[in-house]
This record gives sequence, structure tokens and C-alpha cells, in this order.
Amino acid sequence: MQQRKNRGILPRPMIICLVVGLLTCFTSVPALAMDESAALKSLETFSQGWMAKLCEISRKNGESVDRMEVAPDKEGYTANYTSYGPNCQIVVKKTESKAAPYVGLISYPEKKIVKKGRTLKEVNDDPGKVESETPVTEIFRFQNGHWIY
Repeated sequence: MQQRKNRGILPRPMIICLVVGLLTCFTSVPALAMDESAALKSLETFSQGWMAKLCEISRKNGESVDRMEVAPDKEGYTANYTSYGPNCQIVVKKTESKAAPYVGLISYPEKKIVKKGRTLKEVNDDPGKVESETPVTEIFRFQNGHWIY
């Protein structure tokens, strides 16, 4: 039995691996295979992490007058800072794009908080009151198996 030598540049198994690798890079199998209910579940998980980051920012904004806009007034000091969430609403919408088959909307309140006190320590200790609230909606696209801002 005569053995045939491979005269190509690369061995056949390596060529197969390269083709599979290239197909994986240029197609978004997870995104194409995902239905709308799975996209919604994925956005729910993503939004929990997103809102946790915003809540951490809110906590840091409210814990020290160093991070607030502080102004003296006739009763002492007034300080303002911004707080986000913690509650949010999410919506998933299907698109015509194969690369980004879904967009996700995360809506939450942005609150302007006012703290008052005769001293800066009293300002820090004041729990604060919501002065105004503005609805915010952020739009994300689902691409290559991930939500992207």
C-alpha cells in the first residue's frame, strides 16, 4: 500500500481548525440563536449589574460633602448630589440587524438630592431629600453574545 504525501502548505486538520475559527469570528451564533425571551432574561441579568454600579456611585456621591456641590446659606450649608435608581424598567426590542439582533432599554430615575445642616458634619449626617427626579433611558445593543453600551 502506497502512502500519499500531503503536498499542501498546511495539514488538513489545521485547515479545518482555521476555517472553523474564521467562521466563529465572523458570525454571531449566540446572538442569532437567541430568541426574544432569552434576550430579555439576559438583559435582566445585565441590568442588575448595571444598576449595582450606579447604586455604588450614588452611595459614594452621598457619603461625603467632598463629592457634593456645597454652598453656604443663612442657616449653614446646603449640599446637592446626584443619585440613580435603584429601581429600573427594562425593554427588549428586536432589530433587523443580524450583527445586533436586539436592543435593550434600561430606564431608571436620576434624582437630585439636597442635604442641609448648620455644619458640614450635619450636612453629611442629613439623609437628604429628593429635590427633583428625571427619567433616564439608556440604550444598549446585543452583539456577539453581550450587551454593549
